[in-house]
Amino acid sequence: MELSYWEKTSAYANYDVIIVGSGIVGLSTSIFLKKINPDLNVCVVDRGHIPTGASTKNAGFACFGSLSELIDDEQSMQPNEVIELVEKRWRGLQLLKQLVNKDTIEYENNGGYELFTEQDELLYRNCLDRMDFYNSELNKIIGENVYSEYEGAAKHFGFNNVSHVIYNDYEAQLNPVLLIKELSSHASSLGVTLLNGLNVDAIQKLKNGVEVICNDNLIIKGRIATVCTNGFAEKLLPNLNVEAHRAQVLITYPVPQHKLKGVFHYDKGYYYFRNIGERILIGGARNADFDKEQTDSFGITDTIQNKLESLLKETIIPGIPFTVDQRWSGIMG
Repeated sequence: MELSYWEKTSAYANYDVIIVGSGIVGLSTSIFLKKINPDLNVCVVDRGHIPTGASTKNAGFACFGSLSELIDDEQSMQPNEVIELVEKRWRGLQLLKQLVNKDTIEYENNGGYELFTEQDELLYRNCLDRMDFYNSELNKIIGENVYSEYEGAAKHFGFNNVSHVIYNDYEAQLNPVLLIKELSSHASSLGVTLLNGLNVDAIQKLKNGVEVICNDNLIIKGRIATVCTNGFAEKLLPNLNVEAHRAQVLITYPVPQHKLKGVFHYDKGYYYFRNIGERILIGGARNADFDKEQTDSFGITDTIQNKLESLLKETIIPGIPFTVDQRWSGIMG
């Protein structure tokens, strides 16, 4: 591509910070940089007109970890490290809410629910054993009684084969695309330059800065570059230990008979579902095929989609007919 003098000197050069990736992390980074130093010349580069990794393809959960998920994390982390991780997630959610209008992004604090079937009795007992510890620690960070038993929830929601439910009053749901639109608008209002439709092929470090090399050999110059592409980060930073994992999702056509309201977790967080009005969105199940789902390629598979449909049919809305409207996947790191 041949650039004009104006493009070369004003559109693609002299940036203080070049951020690769215009998802939640990239846009939030640009906003906080401008708030810290309004004089910084910041640009955000993304290959899509909107980000296409996980930020706009996720389930729209504002959550920080179900109780069984945190206990599972204890297999690879110390309990204090798990608490620190939850605190970071919680603080991140609070900061995010300060950047956007909650009503505009359809933010609804309807709570979170974790399901345990008859086969999960041991896991449920482990959760009860650790509930007081996590409630005590998270009371200082989030609030009182983050996790509590919810007897009668299975009957209330119409679940089948669900023996127990643990409730979390602090979880919420939102519309991820509206969130990205709000963050983009906020960033633009602060003077951040958004460059969409540019695929970044490489980043070269120079003596006096960096060159971000995009498709058609277009080069963006700046002082420093920040990579905020999550699951795709290893393509630009091969020495970084980041694994890409695919998450598959489906959404039904409206199912007027369902009683769901809130965000729901099952099987240590590997399955998740929520209502979107009268529709039901369900995703996850990558633990059914870990090897194939460790990829940065988009796509859906029968193995995962059948698992999602089975859980929907047999456990979540038993006896209620439904039709799948859409299926898709996102990539996380």
